[in-house]
Amino acid sequence: MMNPNVLLVVMDATRADHTSVHGYERDTTPNLEELAADGYQFDNAFSAAPWTPPSHGSIFGGVHPTTHGFLDIGMPYRPPHPPLAERLQEEGYYTFGAVQNSNITSETELTRGFEDYCDLYRLPFVPETFEELRSYYLDLVPGYVRMAWEMRVGDRKPGEYLTSEYIKTRIRRSAGTQSFFGFINLLAPHTKYAPPKSYRREFNRGPHPDTDDELVTEMSHNGGYRYMAGEVEPSEADWAALTDLYDGEIAFADAILGKLLDTLKKAGVYDETLVIVTGDHGEHFGEHELAYHQFSLFDELLHVPLVVKPPGPSTGHRVEDMVSLVDIYPTVLSELELDVPKTIEGQNLFDDRDREAVFAEFGDPVTGISTLKNHTADPDEELLAELDHALQCARTTDEKYLRVHGGEDKVYDVGSGYPKDTLKHTGRHERLAQLVSERLGDDLGVETVDPEDPKIVENLKALGYR
Repeated sequence: MMNPNVLLVVMDATRADHTSVHGYERDTTPNLEELAADGYQFDNAFSAAPWTPPSHGSIFGGVHPTTHGFLDIGMPYRPPHPPLAERLQEEGYYTFGAVQNSNITSETELTRGFEDYCDLYRLPFVPETFEELRSYYLDLVPGYVRMAWEMRVGDRKPGEYLTSEYIKTRIRRSAGTQSFFGFINLLAPHTKYAPPKSYRREFNRGPHPDTDDELVTEMSHNGGYRYMAGEVEPSEADWAALTDLYDGEIAFADAILGKLLDTLKKAGVYDETLVIVTGDHGEHFGEHELAYHQFSLFDELLHVPLVVKPPGPSTGHRVEDMVSLVDIYPTVLSELELDVPKTIEGQNLFDDRDREAVFAEFGDPVTGISTLKNHTADPDEELLAELDHALQCARTTDEKYLRVHGGEDKVYDVGSGYPKDTLKHTGRHERLAQLVSERLGDDLGVETVDPEDPKIVENLKALGYR
């Protein structure tokens, strides 16, 4: 009998409160809701970091960013045990992944252990081998056809059709012959927000005379750095238009998820597959005078969707306990009845939890500060100093302690609405400060290495990191 398969789907930049599976009033994630009916939805899941590199490092490593080291672009990824793909490859799994995001390129150590890994942002290129020709072109013909159609009738380049086609092809090839671990990063909810026209129409709340279309477009493309620098002041209508686009992108990513699940079912392996769907981080939309996903550890960035369907028959379960994305690694190994490394910092999602707090980290914002300077005319030095801090936090069910490196620590009350974090007082919270020191240590810094590949630089600019 074959071991269960594993499919890990990360919906990039998706915050929990914009998903209908977690109570959003707009129907953004019907396919994720359908998956949750066959498994478990974790209503209080938190990322270990507020942006892509360190968050994926924690998902694949089961440890916090300080431990694995991949806190910023160009930093080495060094978890104390093999990352998830490498661990499963050691057990004979066929491992494959597909991304459009150069922060998690196959050239980073993050992807150790993937036998096949498709960096879509590199296209087009001239293949040097038949395998490259097949993987990047022949296998993706249906995706290219759909993408060409969308580009003809729409206004975006839906690379999700290519990444998902890459994954679907490999599911079909390996189904029933070899256990697989598949990973896909669905980039749609990340800037720029430009959903296909059908999703744009569905989630458009209609024209408003106060909407500044030019500003909305700029912020949807560039991450709102000029807003954070105080150079522009979006109206409520502008924020509503921006979140309409964002919601449309989430719904589009959810539709792609639905196609992946259909592929599992048609291949006859849905019941034999552990499916995990989550977000790596969220987004700010003016809360705390912030936009995009830098410079904070507020719940807008940390609270993410998480749905897990175990292999075998299951009915829907709703879990209110706090969990962390560092729990994904040990959960996968436990479900596959493999030994969990003693160096792991997460715990099996299905074990009884007695967790006082979850933790997150944001390293020295080298990339964030550099990008803010690049996108603004003359950023205020006082503003830069206010944002330029490494951060660590411990979050309980009702409080959050924020350690501000080089600044004054803060304690927040955590409520149920948004913004959830309300400043309670400045200074230390002795108990939570102790927990941060015990779990994360007291030293958190970043040294980045600028990528030399011009396509990586171009992709980072498109994502708002340059």
